[in-house]
Amino acid sequence: IDCKFFSREALRKVACMMSQNGLRILFLMGMLAFAVAEEEEKASDVSVGMAATLLGTVMFQMTMYYFLNHKDKDMRKHSYEVVVSTISIFCAVLLFQSVNDIFEDKFLKGRSPSTQIMFDFCHMLIWYATTQLSLAYISGAIGKKPTNLEEMECNMKCFAVLLAHITGFASINAFASVQQLGFFKQSPLHAFLVVPLAVIFQFSLQRITDTLRTKFALADGDMDEFEQGWDEETEEAENDVMGLVVSFTTVQAIRFAVNGTLPNTEGALPPEVLFSATGSQVFMLVGFGMLFLALLAVLVGSEKSEQEIEGENEADAESDELKDRLLETAAVVAIMGFAWCLFFSSRMFLAGYPDLQENMVLNLTIALSISFVSFACIRLLDIAQDADWSGEKVDSVIEKIIVAFGILVGFAWEQTFDTAVASLASRTSAPGEMKLVLAFFCVILIVPAWRYYMLPMVVQKGWMYGFVIQGHEHLHELAEGHKQLEEEEEKMKEEKAKKRQATNRASIQANMNQPLLKA
Repeated sequence: IDCKFFSREALRKVACMMSQNGLRILFLMGMLAFAVAEEEEKASDVSVGMAATLLGTVMFQMTMYYFLNHKDKDMRKHSYEVVVSTISIFCAVLLFQSVNDIFEDKFLKGRSPSTQIMFDFCHMLIWYATTQLSLAYISGAIGKKPTNLEEMECNMKCFAVLLAHITGFASINAFASVQQLGFFKQSPLHAFLVVPLAVIFQFSLQRITDTLRTKFALADGDMDEFEQGWDEETEEAENDVMGLVVSFTTVQAIRFAVNGTLPNTEGALPPEVLFSATGSQVFMLVGFGMLFLALLAVLVGSEKSEQEIEGENEADAESDELKDRLLETAAVVAIMGFAWCLFFSSRMFLAGYPDLQENMVLNLTIALSISFVSFACIRLLDIAQDADWSGEKVDSVIEKIIVAFGILVGFAWEQTFDTAVASLASRTSAPGEMKLVLAFFCVILIVPAWRYYMLPMVVQKGWMYGFVIQGHEHLHELAEGHKQLEEEEEKMKEEKAKKRQATNRASIQANMNQPLLKA
């Protein structure tokens, strides 16, 4: 029966007529339920977004427990690396975007494009200098020398990764703004011309800062372990910055060629272009991602093995230092290019479904889909890496591909969190200021937990045992604790044995007394 033809009063009368029948209550409840269901409205977009966020984050969090506690120690290692990368990318982008939006809204609104680009480059250089000085101070190259080398390494890694990502996205904002100028928007080829400009600019900065660091470290005639750590972490941070900006601008030009429209500075396409993307466009972008992987395999294959590095003399090592760094930077570009291509192709594919076109739901669906697929691929790659047929070069390529999947997961979740913060801020009277407040709140809450409880699991290899071993005293405490647990377990076994014996004696006595009781 279609209950929309019956009113509630009619249903009540029908039920009363069936009062002599045992089906009265069942019939009444069923009809009223159908009638109420007809009158219910669909959930609002806000409710759907909140529900999707709640279910998605809980699913992802609980799934992570399986991987972080996997029986394979390599899977634990890769899982912690993915989490560390995701949190650093999320915090870096959230902080940079919030600060940048405030400045653009307050000082750059209505200004000419050239003025905005000049500001973007100044903003990038400020973060670049902040990265150099912060790492110098933390390492002890400037100021007081740290007393604990392990703590210094964790602090260096924390701020190196975080500031490198902030500087990298500031660089992306600067050079992507250049791509939006009229000359570079003419065609994909014109847009691609920004890529060599970014390479020259970033390479020049690297040479300048590397020279300054070397002169400063050798001012006293010797480079100690703290200054060596400063130089290594800073070089790695600079490589990440260059990898981010070069890979993003390259993929922007590729997407211009694939979709026929140049995305904006944040990589977003107009809705009409995004929602009408074809399957061939999605596959073309995935194909470019595979080309980045092929380039990565070639670059890793051309790197020197550990035996070749050990056999070099000091003069050859110094002459090949620049070449090795360029190879490392090119590998970072290939890794991030692969991640960008797969992220944007996933976005185009899922945006084709009408039910997923609400921004929050779309971003969360992308993040969940990419996360599950990436962890499945990481598991398969880990199995291949553990196999006997894979040699040293193949294992190195697999390791880099796993890093690429980790960065892909970070890109996906960063978009989701950024959309969530922007959605909350949009309902206030001052969206820019509220987004900045929310960003600082998230960073203050998340970064300390990330530094003290997640990062050491990677830097100090806590993934091997599920906890970080901090010196010989900690080992002694662990041994004493293990001994104490064994003693407690032994006491519990003895107590259980005594109780079992007492129970058996009571049962035997009861069986012996039963004939007497019957008599």
